[in-house]
Amino acid sequence: MLDLYEPRQPKDDDPTEQPRPPPRPTTSLLLEPRSLLVLRDTAYTRLLHGIAAASVDPLDTASLPLNAAACPSALPGARLVRGVRVSLTIRRVPRVLRAGLLLSK
Repeated sequence: MLDLYEPRQPKDDDPTEQPRPPPRPTTSLLLEPRSLLVLRDTAYTRLLHGIAAASVDPLDTASLPLNAAACPSALPGARLVRGVRVSLTIRRVPRVLRAGLLLSK
């Protein structure tokens, strides 16, 4: 499960405030074996993402992922056991400094 979060606002970082539990995900997506996920628009530019440390993802009607209709294994009552996950990330970076400029100083 890939969890998507709204970023914390600056007021949330008040150093005098008591520690709070981590934010709840805005939504979640099921990443099935051999799947391809492309984040774009708001999901790419604004939301934060993470994968919780868990060995099993229990699904009930209230916790079905956003893409459940497209995932055959995302059925209410299912217990999805996690295995090894390989991730390849490719990002489009609009401007890159040449390594020579950084190393010459």
